[in-house]
Amino acid sequence: MNEIVSVKDENNLEGYKLVYPNNKGLAVRLYESNTSLLTHSSDSCFLKFFEILFNLNDLFIEKSSYQKILSYRPWFRLVFTSFKNESFKDEYNIKNVKILNEQHQQIEIKYPKKIKEIYFGTEKNTVAIVIDSKFCSKHEKRQITKLKEKENLSNSVKDLLN
Repeated sequence: MNEIVSVKDENNLEGYKLVYPNNKGLAVRLYESNTSLLTHSSDSCFLKFFEILFNLNDLFIEKSSYQKILSYRPWFRLVFTSFKNESFKDEYNIKNVKILNEQHQQIEIKYPKKIKEIYFGTEKNTVAIVIDSKFCSKHEKRQITKLKEKENLSNSVKDLLN
């Protein structure tokens, strides 16, 4: 098969190959059974209109997909399709999926997160998804604000009682 990706040697991603983004005209999808674990901005119900517009061609991962990754262990499928040739489809069985921040530390997904890069480790059949730490949706900002307000009120009650 032709080379689809470029090699990235960094931290715990040694031996992994960068598959998204790529300049080969290939779309990358990750499936659990027949359910896609990655969404486009237009498919997310948590993103606002301008967030969708500014991130039109980007992939996202949401909390529900993250929970499927945690609970469903046996197999995933990494699927490559071509933008130019609709009949092209190449699949790989995946044993493990890691969600990482830009420092390559594993993280938890609570809100929709923009995917910066996807790496594929062919030896271990593992996919590493690197999240873009600069992206923060309005939904996430609103939820964080609510949590901070609740925490402040809780601290106020504790101060009154002490």
